[in-house]
Amino acid sequence: GSYSFINTSPQVAALTIDAASQQGILIDGLTGSATFNSPVDITNRNAGGIEIANSSGAVRFSKDVTLTDHLGAGTEAGILISNNLAGSSIEFSDTIDITATAIAAGSPERTEGNGILISNNAAGSLVRTLGVTTVNGTDLASVAVSSNSGNVKFEGETRVTNRLAEGVQVTGSSGTIEFGTGTPRRLPRSARDRATRRPSTVASPPARRPAASP
Repeated sequence: GSYSFINTSPQVAALTIDAASQQGILIDGLTGSATFNSPVDITNRNAGGIEIANSSGAVRFSKDVTLTDHLGAGTEAGILISNNLAGSSIEFSDTIDITATAIAAGSPERTEGNGILISNNAAGSLVRTLGVTTVNGTDLASVAVSSNSGNVKFEGETRVTNRLAEGVQVTGSSGTIEFGTGTPRRLPRSARDRATRRPSTVASPPARRPAASP
């Protein structure tokens, strides 16, 4: 089937999941489509944040996705995408922000595990991000692609901070992996205008008079 998640309350800015004991969002065995049409905010998780597995359908997050703090003792990834089948498509159309707020306060609490783990997806599958992806404060690789045969495209910027392991780790994968494949960031229009501005009129040099005949 097809599933669409929308925010119908003007008082709530996002789909908010706090202190879940299991995955904040679990999509397993999807054959149709699932679309999240509102921002997603997962806080104080005790397990994985978002897990998409064993699916042949299409999953799309059209707005910002934010995961803040992992309170559990395990090493579950913030976003785990694994064992999906040929033809599956997972897209994050806007920003992804996976962070441990306690880092700035000097606490040892971290976003344990990987920030994003993409593994064991079949050839013909696609994982794609279009916006800025930020991973702050992970114990394992911030972005890991492992034993993956499908295609992975981070088409926006990828920002990694406060890491304790690799920023980007790719192991045993045969699929195409691309970073920064989207349209390059352009100067603001005003800056472009200044850089390319030309005078509206160009004064011609005065015409030379013909020499007088003897």
